[in-house]
Amino acid sequence: MSRLLGLRAWLRDTLWRRDADARMDEEMRFHLEMAAAMHQQAGERADSAARRARAEFGGIERHKDALRDGRRFPFFETLGEDLRFGARSMRRNVAFTASAILTLSIGIGVATTMFSVVDGIALEERAVADADEVNILWTAPAQRPEEHEPLSYASLVEYARRTRAFSGIAGVIYQGAVGIVMTDGARAIPLAATWVTGNFLDVLGVTPAYGRRLSPADDAVGAAPTMVISAAAWQKHFGGAPNVVGQRLEFNGKRYSIVGVMPIGFEYPRHVDAWFPVLPTYPATQEAGTDGPGVMVFDAVARRRSNLSDAAANADFTAFLRQTDSQRRSTERGAIAKVTTFSSQVTGDIRSTLLLASAAVGLVLLISCVNVANLMLLRGSARTQELTIRSALGAGRLRLIRQLLTEAGLIAAIGGGLAIALSVLAMQVIRSIAPADIPHRALIQLNARVLLVAIGLTTLAAIASGLLPAIKSAPTDLGLWLRGGRAISPRRRQTERIRRGLVVSQIALAVVVLVSTGLVTRSLNELQRIELGFDERGLIIVDTILQSDGARTHQIELGLQRELLKQLAALPGVLASTAMPKPPYSAEDGWQAPISAEGQNDAEYAANPTVDFEVVAANYFDALRIPLLAGRAFTAQDGDAAVPVAIVSKTLAQRMWPGLDPVGRQIKLGPPSGRGPWMRIIGVASETRYRDLKAARPTLFMSAQQFGGPVPMTFAIRAQRDTPALREGIRRALRAGSSSLRIVSEATFAERIAAPLAKPRFGAALFASFGFVTLGLCVVGIYGVIASAVNEREAEFGIRLALGEQPHSVAMRVGRYGAALTLTGVGFGLALAALGTRTLRSVLFGVQPTDPTTFAAVAGITIVAAAVSCFIPAMRVARLSPMRILRQGAT
Repeated sequence: MSRLLGLRAWLRDTLWRRDADARMDEEMRFHLEMAAAMHQQAGERADSAARRARAEFGGIERHKDALRDGRRFPFFETLGEDLRFGARSMRRNVAFTASAILTLSIGIGVATTMFSVVDGIALEERAVADADEVNILWTAPAQRPEEHEPLSYASLVEYARRTRAFSGIAGVIYQGAVGIVMTDGARAIPLAATWVTGNFLDVLGVTPAYGRRLSPADDAVGAAPTMVISAAAWQKHFGGAPNVVGQRLEFNGKRYSIVGVMPIGFEYPRHVDAWFPVLPTYPATQEAGTDGPGVMVFDAVARRRSNLSDAAANADFTAFLRQTDSQRRSTERGAIAKVTTFSSQVTGDIRSTLLLASAAVGLVLLISCVNVANLMLLRGSARTQELTIRSALGAGRLRLIRQLLTEAGLIAAIGGGLAIALSVLAMQVIRSIAPADIPHRALIQLNARVLLVAIGLTTLAAIASGLLPAIKSAPTDLGLWLRGGRAISPRRRQTERIRRGLVVSQIALAVVVLVSTGLVTRSLNELQRIELGFDERGLIIVDTILQSDGARTHQIELGLQRELLKQLAALPGVLASTAMPKPPYSAEDGWQAPISAEGQNDAEYAANPTVDFEVVAANYFDALRIPLLAGRAFTAQDGDAAVPVAIVSKTLAQRMWPGLDPVGRQIKLGPPSGRGPWMRIIGVASETRYRDLKAARPTLFMSAQQFGGPVPMTFAIRAQRDTPALREGIRRALRAGSSSLRIVSEATFAERIAAPLAKPRFGAALFASFGFVTLGLCVVGIYGVIASAVNEREAEFGIRLALGEQPHSVAMRVGRYGAALTLTGVGFGLALAALGTRTLRSVLFGVQPTDPTTFAAVAGITIVAAAVSCFIPAMRVARLSPMRILRQGAT
């Protein structure tokens, strides 16, 4: 209670100091008057009684100080004094203050911004309850563990019944997002859709922003068609109207009721706009052991029991696969269990880029702190006289260290405030340049967690940049300094060694960041220069969907495709048109399947790769200008009545028939004993990077006229020029072909290829910004140390000039000093980079982590930057006046 009363009195006296002083004056007068009155009652005269009372009472100010001390909290009192003194000191040296604040604000701002990006993209799974307990499961053939094999609906249900590791198991189609077009009356609404089991949202624990979740009752054959939509689709297509729940949209002749809107931040699978229960749309999925049209297969979404590890979950899934091997075809037995975390599926390959960028940011912040520490050491050297006099007047060493730390904290606090403002602007820029397929872009923003991190970084920066300078700047031997100051030189030499060490470490860290930046930038350049295997110039890709009406046959759809291609080719300015299953580099990634070669048995088939298979129109190779290395292209005669034919890519030919001519051999989709027809290979096409920019994947091309599945309705139009009139002509031709045809998207090939380049460009932009900041901080740091060394050795240089040494020779001494620091730092930095850049291997393309060209370029850039930093101090030394220096020494 006494402490609370004391705190209350201290706050009252601190906030209302004048009133407190007036009350103390009144109390002192009262005591003096009472003492004088007592002496008067004893018989003394009034003036004598007053003098005696004052003598007995003692100094009034002493009693006031004692009273203040009784009510005072010394730490806060001295902290206030230190802050006021620090503010005055900062005002006296504006250049130092501005440099330190700007340096720290850049370091803290970059780190805060990077944390907001990581928090929003890589850590933002708050829409999913306890996301760390959610796993995604699929299988892979034992001979091809890198492949992705989904589960059937029957396997999903059976595993949910048997599992002991998971409390709930749901399913989502393994294709992820599938482009569809729904209609609201005459309005077409393109959506990226996925189909899930009814308990999907229950297992994930997602709470809708509006409406309700999908439920198991929605996922039943014959149930009323329902759907939920994403927050992005709600804003884009419905303007964020709260009455969207209950609205109905049409797809393939069915009307689906919107029953819920998902919260911001829920984006699984990636890019999805709408989630549908699977069985009302695809009832054949429920039948065990079926495959073919109308049957969906799944990745399992499973919530792990809280006391189990990922390894235990993997063991449980593996045991299930072994127990049910006998229920699968011989070619599918022995499958490997694949269990991954939910977060890795959501963030994908961007997570590694962000974590590596975060490491680079940590180095940038460390460089900022080292830079400011150096500035404070320089400032401390300049304040030696001031600090020594304060020590002589009674200030203890710890008291001076606390004063200097308080000043460092004040600088860091101002820098931290400026950093938050800078990071808010940087977040807006990042949101605008971040690729569209990066998850949770909208969540890159300032929030409570980001603010707490900024405060923590500010505190850390204050300690890291202020502690060592404070300890080294506080005087230790007052007597030696008072006897003339000569004995202070050993301490100065020690401080100088620390400054040199800090500069060397700063250069080394800068080299690591710059090498990382160079590698990522070179990787992007290699990716942008890659040969695609076809002529992308003048290509316009139009993705469409032919809505089902229940009456069109496969032959009617093929006839429609041929008619549309004829109409497109007849447009003015069009050189050629063709059709394929999916647009290049789409989120759906085209069609894939395992293959068998003629003469293989089931065991040999299991070792074959899963290939991309492209079902294309007859003029596909001519329209895309893909060279054929052997054989011929498809023709109009390769119809459904002709011998089934196929064309293989060079990559597939080398994989299946190394050193042999594949033309004339036979190949089929699926196992040798499967139902699919054997196809005679009629040609070998050159490698193409149509689906994956980083790799030429093995590809099997089939004629659309002979394929019994969906008719390809993505059109590639090669035009002389892309004009608005041509685009309108394309749209009119497609709409005139069929009222059931919906245009999902249209873009030039250059716009399409921007998608796989977006993430590398984003990563390169992040690293480039870090490199630019790092180089700037490095230049400032080197300049500060060289300029300080010149100031401290000014008398020496003046004497050398007076004794006849040439100005350029004195300037060279400064240059050699800077070169020694730079070369040492560059050497250490290259060694650290050779070890550290190995972590970049997963994000590099066409460049080795120890690329000598990049290392040499960074070393050269750093040396040139250091030379620029040394130039101004060296020129200043060369222009020194020996007489002025000698006169200063005499005084």
